[in-house]
Amino acid sequence: MSALEAALFDSGHPVLMAPPTMPKTFGENVTIRNTVTMGADIYERDAELKADRAAGRPPIGIGNGSRIEGAILDKNCRIGQGVQIVNERKVETRGEDEACIIRDGIPIVVKEGVLPDGWKL
Repeated sequence: MSALEAALFDSGHPVLMAPPTMPKTFGENVTIRNTVTMGADIYERDAELKADRAAGRPPIGIGNGSRIEGAILDKNCRIGQGVQIVNERKVETRGEDEACIIRDGIPIVVKEGVLPDGWKL
């Protein structure tokens, strides 16, 4: 076995290459309109998902029943279930050190931002 083959088959660090093997990052009944999603650089394994649940932190991705409109989601966001990211009040600017800021009327979930279950803009 070559060094490359050994690296690809390291059970401690699997390489996820085919879509069927990729973990799901969008929940059910999620609405996303006019939104840019940057995706995730990492995928959590079972132990990491268990640690998230124990800490009360949503996993990486978008939780069930969430609604996102006219937003930008940066990398590795954790968006809980039933989250509403919609700028209904047409706010132009909001927040500096928050997980979800608004610039020029566009909601932006910052890199590695965490929005807990039920969060609403």
